[in-house]
Amino acid sequence: MLPQLSINFGHKLGWSYLSAGVGPTKVDSRDDYPEARVSVPVIWSRALNFGGGARWFMKPRLGAGFDVRFVKLGSRGPSEGVPDARRTQMITFSAGITLQ
Repeated sequence: MLPQLSINFGHKLGWSYLSAGVGPTKVDSRDDYPEARVSVPVIWSRALNFGGGARWFMKPRLGAGFDVRFVKLGSRGPSEGVPDARRTQMITFSAGITLQ
């Protein structure tokens, strides 16, 4: 989970938001090739996240929403027992219903 700042706009029946944040995140990686089986220790990396979404209510107790989020993990140099890592980006899309 990354800390973030969010800007919301709309009204009680529907709203949109934009958000962004930066902070540390744990990264766990491994190589699952049968001949390699290499595991890298869990370490902390710096991450930037930003995105937005919306939620709206079609009926008094039924709503729908979606979110699009970009997460960028910073690069890091090698250290004892941990190889270097290049900058990586992940994009997530989510949608769902809301029951009130």
